[in-house]
Amino acid sequence: MKIVHLVDHFHPWMGYQETYLAKRHIEMGHDVLVITANRYGRKPGSIVGTREAPTGLHEEEGIKVQRLPVAFELPTFWAYSWLKGLRQALADFSPDIVHCHEILSFSHVRAAMMRRQLNYRMIVDNHSAQFNVFYPDESRLKKMLKTAFQQGVARSFGRIMLREADAVVAIGEPEREFVDWLFGPFAPEHVSIIRLGADRRRFSFKADARTEIRRANHWNADTVVLGHAGTITLEKGIGELLAALARLPENFRSRVHVHLIGKIADDYLPRLEADIAAQGLLDQVTITAFVAADELADYMSAWDVAVWPGDISNTAIEAMAIGRPVIACRTAYTEYMIERYDAGLLVPRDDTNALAQALTQFINDNSVRLQKGKNAQQAVDSDLNWDKIAGQFVDLYKEILRKD
Repeated sequence: MKIVHLVDHFHPWMGYQETYLAKRHIEMGHDVLVITANRYGRKPGSIVGTREAPTGLHEEEGIKVQRLPVAFELPTFWAYSWLKGLRQALADFSPDIVHCHEILSFSHVRAAMMRRQLNYRMIVDNHSAQFNVFYPDESRLKKMLKTAFQQGVARSFGRIMLREADAVVAIGEPEREFVDWLFGPFAPEHVSIIRLGADRRRFSFKADARTEIRRANHWNADTVVLGHAGTITLEKGIGELLAALARLPENFRSRVHVHLIGKIADDYLPRLEADIAAQGLLDQVTITAFVAADELADYMSAWDVAVWPGDISNTAIEAMAIGRPVIACRTAYTEYMIERYDAGLLVPRDDTNALAQALTQFINDNSVRLQKGKNAQQAVDSDLNWDKIAGQFVDLYKEILRKD
């Protein structure tokens, strides 16, 4: 099968769905091409220090990637891009399936318009939800403008994409709800869920790394390390975590250390530093800058519990792969990913008391941590891994192609 993964911005070093699916599909014997822009997204570009990527066809982490020049892009956070040469790239490769990553994109609408003439089938895979589109600190006017723009584009040009797509899928319940919100009366009747996963080859427990990192940070055997990784913003709920720790009795709090890994949003850094100081936790919080996925497993192995008190990311599943239990806020998504497997504890969002109680349970009882961590690892081994998820997509592709 010839498969194109079409995505506006491709960052293989970060390790996300389009990277892992492309790799697994290659291993399964399919001919795979990623078509994308010769620019990185704004946030990943800020991490590596440039948005520029080489134009043309070349290999990145074992994947054929064709990076097309950008004719123009909108000055928004997501930098919607118009790719030059998209039609020719699709015609030259002649795919059976075009897998469009994300729900709103010039590229995906254009691919839909070319679909019949170039004779391929197409699926649209939504990764967006309300929580990663609208932010608490945004003004009401900005949210209204965002709503008008996104719904306006979706309910006009986006309808072309829906009409031509053979299937629309989402990575979770919030993302499926977002499709309904975005398209309103034009939303597809059925949006199936194919979830994200973890790379079991990359994310496995590293005993030697745990020993070395804990020794280097002076975390002794009794220290309970609470870990969080990813881009650190207000919406991730780190402030709630710090406030919950401050409520713990001193004999519990003194045993805890918080380890944050990732780039901290510039507008959030002063507030985070102030919160750490205000809660009297200057000696109990360590911040490590962004690390590549290959190194992240080492750091996660040094943790005892993974904590996502606010918006959750796929990194939580990667922590589960290493055997870390997860504390997260309760949503339909976390009920499926965590509670269903008894892989951690869920608390209401912004409920500092409930979060403090969950922390106390894990700090106080090593056996509970170990059991839920074992459950987390088994969940990834059985279901939440890219080998299984890549197979689910191939099954979907084959079902679509059989309709011919």
